[in-house]
Amino acid sequence: MSAVAVRGRGADAVAVAAGLAALGHQVACPAAREVDGTEPGLAALVRRTVRSGALRAEHGADPDCVLLRGTEAGRFPADRMVVDCRVPPDDPGDHGACVPLDLRPGSLLEDFLHPEYLVIGADTESAAARAEALFRCLGAEIVHVDPRSAGLVVPVGNGFRALKRRFFGSLEQLCEAVGADPATVVECLRYDERINCGTEPDDPRATGHLVHLSRRAGPPAEMFESIVDGP
Repeated sequence: MSAVAVRGRGADAVAVAAGLAALGHQVACPAAREVDGTEPGLAALVRRTVRSGALRAEHGADPDCVLLRGTEAGRFPADRMVVDCRVPPDDPGDHGACVPLDLRPGSLLEDFLHPEYLVIGADTESAAARAEALFRCLGAEIVHVDPRSAGLVVPVGNGFRALKRRFFGSLEQLCEAVGADPATVVECLRYDERINCGTEPDDPRATGHLVHLSRRAGPPAEMFESIVDGP
């Protein structure tokens, strides 16, 4: 296990520090003094890891690794392995890695301890391996990419989810206007393997008909028009 200094302020920095301590690392994080009890389970985990000695609410004297998360995390120290967990991260260069963590307010600890997957961006194999060692105990699938690509994963994922919400909101309006059942339409889409793999081109005649139907039925057609027109 590693000696880790977590730099940064805010509940998300504390959640990362307490989570790493619960995984068995020796963690120093001054922000651990600032727990306010609003995040489920966080204050209790901080107390437990502080009592065990795994988490110290102070600056680490000689850490193996410096992890950046939260506000006021500062710049990369040149003499330490650095793991940038901010969103978006900075380019860590040859001496570090970025592991952007998608932690949502209200479920910071749950999101850290039970991720669906982790993306590690590094330019060297040694930096990637050292970053992976920090998070391996989480048991999540780990994807190794370059740092530039890693920095886009969380923003793009959130953007895609927002786009889906907008699309299905427009679809619900369209179904209501033509008398269709939106749940039935969506259930039928589950049988289309092209939607899941996303590799085959769409039929422009069918998407054009979607725009025409939306215009005729009355609900706003901008969402469907943007799909046909492209960027």
